[in-house]
Amino acid sequence: KPALSATTTIKMMGIINHASIGCNKEKMKETVELYDSIMPLLGAKRQMAIGGPDMTKASDPTTIAPKDIIAVAYGKYYPEFWVSLPFDQNEATVGNGSHMCFNCTSKAQVDQVYRKAMELGCKDNGPPGPRPQYSE
Repeated sequence: KPALSATTTIKMMGIINHASIGCNKEKMKETVELYDSIMPLLGAKRQMAIGGPDMTKASDPTTIAPKDIIAVAYGKYYPEFWVSLPFDQNEATVGNGSHMCFNCTSKAQVDQVYRKAMELGCKDNGPPGPRPQYSE
């Protein structure tokens, strides 16, 4: 099968880039172990993990023990489903710790969507920009 071109890939790209759910620290180990077991059944694997003594992204996401993880991402080809401690360090609840990330095709589109969301009263965890702790 020939590889898809970048243009075709962008045209086929859905609007959801990834979803995140919050988890409380005392439940993180068992939650990671649960998803480490379930995701392979869906054809997915641990794509990224953040934690360990220096709280950084591991080059090999399987090297961080579940008990040391503060955020973990699963997917077939890239991080699509995240489980993490809430950004604000408060307890994970139905809404705290959850977020949805939408795909955009340009920085201009990102900025346009962000401005509109702020204009409509949405709350952010920081303006658009690089998040080196999650990706390059």
